[in-house]
Amino acid sequence: MHAAISVDAEVPVSFAAPGDIAELLEAAGRNGVPLTWLLYSGLTRPDEVVAYYRDHALERIPHDHELGLHVHFDDHELGDYQTDPARRRDLILRGDRVLRDCSIRATSFRAGCWCLEASDVAVLEQIGIVIDSSPCPGSPPRNHAGHGDWRELTVREPYRPSHDNLFERGGAELLIVPIASSPTPNAAGICEPAYLDYRRWGEFEPILEWYASRGLPISIGTHDGRAPSGGANSPGETMDLAVPYLRERGYEFVTLTELRDRWLERSEP
Repeated sequence: MHAAISVDAEVPVSFAAPGDIAELLEAAGRNGVPLTWLLYSGLTRPDEVVAYYRDHALERIPHDHELGLHVHFDDHELGDYQTDPARRRDLILRGDRVLRDCSIRATSFRAGCWCLEASDVAVLEQIGIVIDSSPCPGSPPRNHAGHGDWRELTVREPYRPSHDNLFERGGAELLIVPIASSPTPNAAGICEPAYLDYRRWGEFEPILEWYASRGLPISIGTHDGRAPSGGANSPGETMDLAVPYLRERGYEFVTLTELRDRWLERSEP
């Protein structure tokens, strides 16, 4: 069984520098975990995060970690959300160019605010993205009404979507591994995501246990600079608890692309 921890890398656009980059690197190092760093490119300020990481962080990120793409289809204040497929295509292609200009060839992806659209799949495949971890089963829209609404998604294991409907299995080459989330909604009707900077350990552990008891791959997220909310542990503290917890249950920690490869070896030999 495999688990991956991915970082929505948004310093210094969404969060002030230096954020939690050092804490995440230290926690990953002492736990022997390769992280997947999904580097932000948005409607505005498309190259600032990549430039910051190039100048301040890339040389500290170990070679067994992964660098992927994290496109926000909105501006840096979460406004002006783009729905037109042609415009979204342009933003994905621009984000890919920003990474390639820094000699980064991404194969993993997450849409900002988890707002992946079916029209995005073909262009992601075109640029060589093989795995996405945007959908979060049971989660309502976070910032853009009607978009990133995963309350009707019941699939929790990796799957190939249809090019026309992300809620259906289909013939896409892209593999989606949904973000792990609580199996039952909370009092507000929301299935909580397994993000290191969102949860107290007492809330995080039941999510991991549910997936582990079913032998499912686990996609865990976090941010590189978001202050933990609601009394949550810091990302490093939660990682220190989550990694041994899952290893005791037979999990190996890998990058998102490696998780995809292991899953396909198992499900599509």
